[in-house]
Parts: sequence; structure tokens; C-alpha cells
Amino acid sequence: MLRWAAVFVFVIVLFGGMSVLSAADSPDRPFELSVSAEKETKEKGRVVLRVTPKAGHKINKEFPIRLKAALPEGVTMAKTEFSTEDAAVLKAEELVFRLPYQVKPDAAPKKTWTATFRFGTCEMKNGQVASCRMHRESLSVVLPD
Repeated sequence: MLRWAAVFVFVIVLFGGMSVLSAADSPDRPFELSVSAEKETKEKGRVVLRVTPKAGHKINKEFPIRLKAALPEGVTMAKTEFSTEDAAVLKAEELVFRLPYQVKPDAAPKKTWTATFRFGTCEMKNGQVASCRMHRESLSVVLPD
């Protein structure tokens, strides 16, 4: 029992007391999140994911950002797991992923791209970090035909 308590304290210290929130848990989440799909040609497009912190918050650039996509049948991507290094924009005031995909000519219409996404934000007070939180989001977007 004491061993588990030590592990719990270690995790709290390691992550600075961050809490895990999802959109369903927090209607007043400290960020705006959008995901869209843009068609470039008949067979190519890209999914664009954008996170914009609300006033008094910032993206936690030190927190490991992870995105894991589940591809519908007939859709391919160069990879399905993305991290901080894959972000097109990573600033305190904005986080953007632009993820290219390809659609096979014989793919069924109405394909839905889904993913799980993990990132962190920090609340700022008087120019200093007051607290940080980890967020886990489930994403989905219908790919254009």
C-alpha cells in the first residue's frame, strides 16, 4: 500500500498536479478546438486541427503532444501517430496540425476520420504560470468527397 502511495505522489510531482479534462467534463474549457478537412484534389486532402487558448491561457509547449488517427477504409496517411514535432504551428497562442491524406479511387463516400488528441494548456496570472492541465479530446471529421 505504501509503495502505491509513493508512486501516486511521484506521478503528481512529475506532472505538476495536472488534471485530465475532456470536452464533456468541462463546458468552460480554456481553449477553442476546431478540426476540418480540406480537399486539394479528387484523391488528396488534409485534416487541419487548430487549438487556440482563451484569454489568460497558453499552450503548454513542454507537455508531450500526441495525436493518434484512425483511418477509414480507403484512406491513407504517411503515418497515423503524430507528436509535438509534427505540429505545423506550435506557439503559446496557437497549435495547428495539417495532416495530408490520400483517398483511393474506389473508396466509399462519406468517410469519417477520427483521432484521439492529447495536449496541455496553462493558466497565466500576472505573467506567470498559475496551473497547467492536460486535455484529452476525441476528434472526428467527415472527409469531403
